[in-house]
Amino acid sequence: MNYFIRGMLLLDSFLKEIVVFIITWQKMNHYLSIFIQSF
Repeated sequence: MNYFIRGMLLLDSFLKEIVVFIITWQKMNHYLSIFIQSF
């Protein structure tokens, strides 16, 4: 049971990292497209 809870916590933090990465990537793409269009 203890290993199960630990695994769930690891999975939760891993998913949060992925979500942050995706949001950051989308913001980068957004600013990059604005930057390219400004030329």
